Amino acid sequence: MPLALPSLADPRYRCCMSKRKERFWEVDIGKLLMRWFADLSTFVQGIVLFFLLSLPVVIPAFWMYLVWISRGGE
Repeated sequence: MPLALPSLADPRYRCCMSKRKERFWEVDIGKLLMRWFADLSTFVQGIVLFFLLSLPVVIPAFWMYLVWISRGGE
């Protein structure tokens, strides 16, 4: 038996589509700041992860640069 998809004309689904939009002055500042800090935390974790994963490449490159400079480099 094929799966029957619900129709948008069905009143059960129409009630969810007619929700009142939230105005900007009704936004809870505490929840907004918590969400902002959570997003900022995720961004900082990404930067730290990138930095830590790049260390196996950066440290030997820096070491080779110091050796090159100590031998007179061009």
